[in-house]
Amino acid sequence: MHKKNNINILICFNCGKNFIRKKKIELNKNYFCSKKCSSDKRSLIPDSELKNITVLEFYRIYKIKNRISGFSRIRNLNRKWNKHLLNNGCTVCGYKIHVELAHIKPLKDFDLKSKLCDINDESNNLALCPNHHWEFDNGLLELNNFF
Repeated sequence: MHKKNNINILICFNCGKNFIRKKKIELNKNYFCSKKCSSDKRSLIPDSELKNITVLEFYRIYKIKNRISGFSRIRNLNRKWNKHLLNNGCTVCGYKIHVELAHIKPLKDFDLKSKLCDINDESNNLALCPNHHWEFDNGLLELNNFF
């Protein structure tokens, strides 16, 4: 941090870029150059290490207060790590324009000691179109129908 005429020049905690902040700043607080960097928080843990931590550790590091918001972040990681599974289209009908990843074993069935790599493993994912994803989540589509 450099101070010049009530202008603070800070380094983004996420991307490392210099940026200017005119407001008074607090010491020992992390600052980000944009909202995107603030929500991304990539620099907290690299992906190679993130896969091997437990759900509980993930919640502590990212200050997640409830399981629902934690589930959405775990799903986002799943999309990032397994996007190659979407290339072949829906597992049921072959539709390729909009395909989503569905967890075979739901996130709520994993305990807090489970590792992220186990939850988001390729073997726990199905590529489904939105209609078949909804049917799968609501029990109308069974795995034995297409495996």
